[in-house]
Amino acid sequence: MDPVVSQLIGMLITGFVSIAVALISSGGFWSRMEKKNGIKDSIEKVAKQTESLSKKMDENEARRARRQILRFSDELTQQIKHSKDYFDDVLADIDVYDKYCKNNPDFPNNRTLIAEKNIKQNYEIRLQKNDFL
Repeated sequence: MDPVVSQLIGMLITGFVSIAVALISSGGFWSRMEKKNGIKDSIEKVAKQTESLSKKMDENEARRARRQILRFSDELTQQIKHSKDYFDDVLADIDVYDKYCKNNPDFPNNRTLIAEKNIKQNYEIRLQKNDFL
């Protein structure tokens, strides 16, 4: 999934959760609504499901970025040349992945440390030599 689309979906989900939480926390509104078929419980359930879905989407995006980082580093090790745009995309994936790992310390992060270093070193060398594909 395109990172921009993923971020947009994440922002929409976050906004929905914020609205749902605001509605849930306003006592006067709910005192009237509790009389109508458990709407409050339904909204709370949807809010929890939405939050869970948002977390899963973020984790999937981090896993996708990790795969891309490892694949790209492997290609560099095999002496496959890439364009500057491709390097820039992978560097953006590194940012996404590192941010997710920082915000989720239980997520395994040791897999990309050497790969990230390899990519950044190759980028600097190719940038200095203007040696992109």
